Amino acid sequence: MYKPKKLISSEEHKAKLQKLAIIREENAKEERKIILSNHRPIEQDIRLSNIGYLRAQIIYKPSFSVGYIWDFRETYLLNSYKIYDLYENTLLDENNIQAGYTQVHIAQPILASFFDKLNQLQLPLLVSDNNMMGLDGTSYGLNIYTTFMQSIKIRWWETPVSEWRILDNLIKEYIEIFLKISDTGKIVLK
Repeated sequence: MYKPKKLISSEEHKAKLQKLAIIREENAKEERKIILSNHRPIEQDIRLSNIGYLRAQIIYKPSFSVGYIWDFRETYLLNSYKIYDLYENTLLDENNIQAGYTQVHIAQPILASFFDKLNQLQLPLLVSDNNMMGLDGTSYGLNIYTTFMQSIKIRWWETPVSEWRILDNLIKEYIEIFLKISDTGKIVLK
């Protein structure tokens, strides 16, 4: 025989919802802690809520000092106003990122101008070989991502082929800006 469930008061319902919210928040903190404590491949996006979509990465890897990767993330305020945030990580090696994620505070116009300048570039994808060889130097890279699983990955060592010099200048301009930001302008996510 069917027995209807006992109705609970709105106060009891509210208390259960609050308890559920606390449990979910604790689970999210634990998940975030696990995600931030592992290194990952460069192309693997970090899955955290409220940090936006990964749109681009600048990679900077000198031979004898620390290398960095900067993630440009895009979010929308009120579903219409686009904003960018910048996150920094240290490279573990040329293919992997150290554990952690650090937000870098930087003026919105600087980040937006990067995409404006990038959007104006016209680069051939098939280029001639510059026949450069060497053991030391700096490697650079740019990864661009869209929302539909499309991406572009460009890498070069020291001086790129002539067809990519305009991109090289742009990337080096922003690396110089990012390297000048002191630790006081950074927040380590936990």
